[in-house]
Amino acid sequence: MHELLFIPHQYQEYFSEISKKLDKRQSDCCVSFIIDAKENKLHLIGGHVPEYLHFTIPLAKDHKLKTRRFAIDGEYFSQLIGYAGKCNAIRLKLIHKENAPDQMAITTSKDEFLCCDFAPFFRAHEEHSKKTKQYEFQKIRAPEMLRAAVVASTYCPVQFIAIDKEQKEIWVQSDNNLERYDIPDNIKIPASFVFTQEALDNLKTLCEQIGDENIEIAQHNETITFKTSNYTITHSLEGVEEFYKNKPKRHDELGYMIMDINHLKERIKHFYNKYSKIKQANQSHIFIEPTQLYFLSLVKPYDFDVPIASDAISFTEDKLYILHLRDIDPIRIKDFTTSDKVKIAILKEAGQESKYKLGFYKDITHKHPYASVSIEPDPDKMEYAKAMIKNAKDNKGDELEELEEVQPDLFGFDV
Repeated sequence: MHELLFIPHQYQEYFSEISKKLDKRQSDCCVSFIIDAKENKLHLIGGHVPEYLHFTIPLAKDHKLKTRRFAIDGEYFSQLIGYAGKCNAIRLKLIHKENAPDQMAITTSKDEFLCCDFAPFFRAHEEHSKKTKQYEFQKIRAPEMLRAAVVASTYCPVQFIAIDKEQKEIWVQSDNNLERYDIPDNIKIPASFVFTQEALDNLKTLCEQIGDENIEIAQHNETITFKTSNYTITHSLEGVEEFYKNKPKRHDELGYMIMDINHLKERIKHFYNKYSKIKQANQSHIFIEPTQLYFLSLVKPYDFDVPIASDAISFTEDKLYILHLRDIDPIRIKDFTTSDKVKIAILKEAGQESKYKLGFYKDITHKHPYASVSIEPDPDKMEYAKAMIKNAKDNKGDELEELEEVQPDLFGFDV
């Protein structure tokens, strides 16, 4: 005696998503099935504690299934799409046996009949299902949550990222360091939450998939759960209590510049990719005069002097800092402003004599940089840098006159 469990091909992705979460090395490498004949629904629960996935699939209207709960071995479950064939419905037979465990079976395109014994409904899945029913979910319009998530994702990769509705701030923890940033005024923040990188990525995907519908979110102790009409997923927030205890480090602004960031990034990329010695050293300098900003490469055998156009410089004394080239390339500019001119500032961590960074700002009014890179003062090379810049000034600027002197007569009357 058997029953037919028919899974339409459009729900194969649910099987695929759960399969990706399964690890055969874990004791909970199984998938629990809940067949609710009365509600015409199949529930699938799988993954690893506490990050379980819970999908809901409608049963066929004319199904003959009985209400039951059981678990299936995770490795067998992960092969079911392959056995059925991609884009095909998954046809599973639930076989009842009198003196042996019931089985799940599937027939492949090669006429193979592959069975797996039922196991008892997994206790941890049952506890997870009960817990999520008790959570207090906040119902939020997906487009609003998506806009907030997109803004938050610009600070990734992160360990934790929190959206604070009341303060209209984003708290970002990367490399165990906490920073706070303003949220743009045109972004509506529907609620306050904290996410890991994986949770934020999953939230964005969910919001994009469900469009204008609502998404439900519940943060409970060290987990956060997302819920839609047919999908529930829980992410671990292990370590979030320490994140909340973390205090942002205060940085004093030593000075700022409004400068051509694209010219700077283009020269950094060029020198890094075209000169192996510079790439190996991973080092360049920025030299700041009260009236001019320079990007310099002092890696021998090169002396590269690149003036960077600046609209404003707040420094009143010359400064020289080491810049590490690989740190600059990931800084995103065009995602935040269409202007070529942006504010950058030299920041010094309060109470720390040797911790400096270069901060990048969307505009001059923002309190916090959206990105930063570590830099180091280099007073020992100050005189060398000044001499190099002077040498460049002394030896350039006459090229046009020299070219005119040697240019031949265009009409061919030279003798």
